[in-house]
Amino acid sequence: MLICEIEILKRMLRREMIGKADKYEKAVLSGFPRYRYKEYQKALGALVRKGYVISRPKPHGTKYALDPRRVREIIEVIENLK
Repeated sequence: MLICEIEILKRMLRREMIGKADKYEKAVLSGFPRYRYKEYQKALGALVRKGYVISRPKPHGTKYALDPRRVREIIEVIENLK
């Protein structure tokens, strides 16, 4: 896993973006460096493809949240890479 992916997972877990507590992409990626925004966008897409993050299309854009069925696995991944 890339460092960007781990940072996104940590932030989403800390902000409790799990299941129904979904946020738009801009809110998920806020606080990360602006000059690396594209890199974080690609990392978020990779997390969706891997199944750690679920995406929901909405009228104003896509919302993202951690998959509630894989929270334990996400915590283990973060702890193993410390």
